[in-house]
Amino acid sequence: MAKRKNYEAKFDKNSKVISVGFTDKPLFGNFESVGLGDTIEKVIKATGLDIFVDGKDCGCDKRKEYLNNLFPYRTKARCFTEKEYNQWQQFTKIKTVTLSKEQVDFVCELYASVFNRPVWFPCADCSTKPLINMIDKLDKIYGTYEKNI
Repeated sequence: MAKRKNYEAKFDKNSKVISVGFTDKPLFGNFESVGLGDTIEKVIKATGLDIFVDGKDCGCDKRKEYLNNLFPYRTKARCFTEKEYNQWQQFTKIKTVTLSKEQVDFVCELYASVFNRPVWFPCADCSTKPLINMIDKLDKIYGTYEKNI
């Protein structure tokens, strides 16, 4: 079976097609996208639209970073550091049905760090379900340490 080739079009600065053909190059580059910004960058390069930038700083890197932070792709959780493990252990011993602002901040910041997500803090009118989900996911990671000890 023949290997499928990717379609490639090249444009000049006036949006006119210079050439159309097929290429063996990967369609979306060789790096893994961490968010929407990376995917948009790959699409722009694959379609040849990056010729319009012509080496100028158009703010693409800032836009890419902003979109990656706003719409990150799910990534695997990283392990707790020893300090985070000890902090979570203390948190689980003293947590109650109602959490203090400091405890909520701790959960939100740890969750964002471990899951490589933007930090989200609930407002007073927000549902507690997202916070409960964060605690459950962090408990699962903590539980993997308990089983391995």
